[in-house]
Parts: sequence; structure tokens; C-alpha cells
Amino acid sequence: MADKYYGTPEIREMEKMMSRFMIDFSLDITTAFNGLLDYIIGFFDPTSQPVEGWAFTKEQTAKYHEMMYQYFLTMDEQLKHKEWYDAWGDLFMALYAGGRKGQFFTPPSLVNMMTEGILYNLDDPTHSVPGFGLRHTISDPACGSARNLLAAHIKYMSIYDRKPFVSGEDIDVQCCKMSAINMAMHGCFGEVVCHDTLCEPKSVRYGYIVNETMYPFPTNVPSIRRCNDPQKFVCTSSWEFIEKRKEQQKPQQKAAEPKAEAPIEETKPKQPQQLTLW
Repeated sequence: MADKYYGTPEIREMEKMMSRFMIDFSLDITTAFNGLLDYIIGFFDPTSQPVEGWAFTKEQTAKYHEMMYQYFLTMDEQLKHKEWYDAWGDLFMALYAGGRKGQFFTPPSLVNMMTEGILYNLDDPTHSVPGFGLRHTISDPACGSARNLLAAHIKYMSIYDRKPFVSGEDIDVQCCKMSAINMAMHGCFGEVVCHDTLCEPKSVRYGYIVNETMYPFPTNVPSIRRCNDPQKFVCTSSWEFIEKRKEQQKPQQKAAEPKAEAPIEETKPKQPQQLTLW
């Protein structure tokens, strides 16, 4: 266990359990942390399929179940007095000792400030989202642990009294998993897609459909379903639409007209001049 603690008091117990888990089973941070994320995503999977590539022992799996239970306790306590809470972002930064991986997540106070006032008077019409009906879409092409999306989701509901569709995208695998769990725990309707929004926005490495079990009936049972089909995600069709619109807005270049050749003037031969001396 690290001598210096970099996290917040809210996730101190989760950090202690994870640190002890890594020491007891000689696991590195990435393997241990990904295992916990995969375990919780598998717990929320409505298809009840085994977690793909699960290679942990029964003893390790039991420890993951204890850590998941502690996560639920932490979220239950924090959401009593907070509109949203990102335990994963705080735990990530604590485990990686102040950002050794080079990732820092936006402070909650700054996130709330950025989302304040930007969702009023939405002029864009709602559109039909497969599986979730007519909704406004809130998207983040580099969502991290989905802090901005969580805050925007809460702000939108306070204004319009209905849920938006939340679309998160990131190139980092761990960020996508953290975002999916965060969105599921906060009751968001949405998706999380792992891809490069700069170089491959219309393709999908893999993604998650979040809380489809809550629509159209409010079951209050979170769900996270893995999906690899690009046509199932709103963000991929949105990027395709944006690309087509840019093409349409490009000025049409007229073909250069051939220059008319100047008419050749017919020149009459000069008449010889008669020179005289008188």
C-alpha cells in the first residue's frame, strides 16, 4: 500500500481494498482496476453472459464482489447530498498516484460551472433514438469518466423534466468502462463508444448501451450491454451526418472556362512606296 494517499476521503475505503488486493495477488494496477470494472459491467449485463476473457480465480472474484459492494455503499452515501458523484475518476487518480498515467479528471466544481446555463432554450428538435424514443442528445467526444455528461444530464432534467440521450466517446478503454458504470448508476439513457473520434469517428472498437432496461417502463434496474455494431450507436450516425453536411456546405467550384482566343486580325500587305527625287 502506498505511503502517501492521493485520493479523496470519499473513496478511501475503496482505495485501501484495491491496494490490498493488488498486494495479496501480486497484480499490477491496470490489471486489477480493469478486473473490477469488468466485474461490475458483467453484473449489470442484462444478457447474463459470462464476462469475456475473465481469467481471475474464485478467490479473486470473491474479493471483486466485496469491492463492488463497497462501491455501492459509497455511491449510496454520496448521492444523499450530491446531485452526481464520480467515484471512479477519484479512485483512478488515487491508484495512479497523482496522474502517473498522465490523466487528470476535471474537478466537479468546474464541471458544474461549465454546464450551468448551456442547456437552456434548446432549438434543435428531438430525434428518435433507437430503443429510447424521441430525445435530445448530449454528447462528449472525449468523455473521460463522463463527469461532464453526468452534470449535463442532471441539469437537463432539472430544466425539461425528462431524460436526454447521453452519448460518450473516448479512445481509452478504462475511460469507456468507467463512463458506462457512472452513467448506469446515475440513471442515464445512453451509450459509450470506444473509438478515435479524430481518425475513425464512424467505426467502433466496441461500445456499451446503457440502461435500455429502464425504457419505456421505469424499472430502476441499471443495465450495461456490450455491442460492437456501429449501426446501433447514435454517435456514429451523427459523425456521418456531420461529414455529409460539411460536404454539402463546401462551395461548388465551377469548371474553368477555356479562354476565348483573340481573333486574328487580317493584315493587308503594305503597298510599296514610290520614292521620287523631284
